[in-house]
Amino acid sequence: VDQKVKPVPGILPEEVRVRRQFPEDPLASLPPLPVRPPVFVSSERLTSERLAEMRINEDGFLWPEEEKLFAHIFRMNEMALAFVEEHRGTLRDDYFSPYIIPTIPHEPWEERTIPIPPGIREQASYRSKWFCVLKKNGKLRIVHDLQALNRVTIRDAGLPPVLDDFVEPFGGHQCYTVFDLFWGF
Repeated sequence: VDQKVKPVPGILPEEVRVRRQFPEDPLASLPPLPVRPPVFVSSERLTSERLAEMRINEDGFLWPEEEKLFAHIFRMNEMALAFVEEHRGTLRDDYFSPYIIPTIPHEPWEERTIPIPPGIREQASYRSKWFCVLKKNGKLRIVHDLQALNRVTIRDAGLPPVLDDFVEPFGGHQCYTVFDLFWGF
């Protein structure tokens, strides 16, 4: 821990700050909700099994009609749900600008490979500062030493928005959401 390389403290340039904006009123395009929601019908992306995995009414708090309403809302917005990596998307560019990693002026570097004695070179699993390991699901995960990048990256000390300020304008509206995050930092 004492040798950990952290990003460089500094002022975040204005041109790399993420711009958050609402080009349109998100509530204006919400379709009206039915008083009596229809029975759930499976689709290619949202199947009965995946709906069951969500455990919508695990505590038994909702009435059966409310449970059907949740299933109906998920079915209406199924393209926003990602159950496999291929379905994962990004936020629209007109709501959030792309994230740019700011760096200080620096010379590009070339990392040397890790020295391995010739006698065990054939049995060595890796020779560079990045390599792949096999995950339980059979896919590869890159393991990468980012210390060199941290030496030139300006630390982004931005704070996440206050949740109350974000949610308050939606008070009194029928608004149901699910945030399904594949990755978290």
